[in-house]
Amino acid sequence: MLLKPKKNKYLKLQKRRFLRGIEENSIDLKFGYFGLKSLEYAKIDGAQLMACRNYISKQIKKRIHTINRVWIRKFPHIAVTSKPAEVRMGKGKGNPLRWITCIKPGMILFEVRGINIQLVKSILMYASRKLAIKTIFISRDIKRDF
Repeated sequence: MLLKPKKNKYLKLQKRRFLRGIEENSIDLKFGYFGLKSLEYAKIDGAQLMACRNYISKQIKKRIHTINRVWIRKFPHIAVTSKPAEVRMGKGKGNPLRWITCIKPGMILFEVRGINIQLVKSILMYASRKLAIKTIFISRDIKRDF
C-alpha cells in the first residue's frame, strides 16, 4: 500500500519550484518525544516514506511489546505525471505515475513516542537510510539548530 491522497481538487499540477527556503512551520516535535529531522532539500516518494514507516513500526513491535506511536509529519500530495515511452508529442499531459512530497531543511519527517532513547535512536537512524536525504535524530530534551 502506497501513500497517496484520497481526493484532489486538481489531479495534474504544474511544475513549481518547491525547493526554496528553510522550513519555518514544522521544525519542532509536537506529538512524540523523538524524531527524524531533514538536513537538505529533496522530493521524497510515497514509497520511500512507507518503507521507512513500516521499518520503524516493525522494529518497535519486535523489540518492545507496549503500545507505541509513530507519526508521519509529511504526506505525499503532489502527483508526478509521465507519458508512456515512444509516444508522439502533444495529446495532453500524461497520467499520474507516483506521488511525492517536497522536503526542506529543518522539517520533521517522523515522530516516535514510548520507548527508550538508545533503542529509538538506532531504529530511526537505520530507517533514515531508506530515505534519499541526510537526516538527524532529535529529541524533546535536546534542542538543536542546524
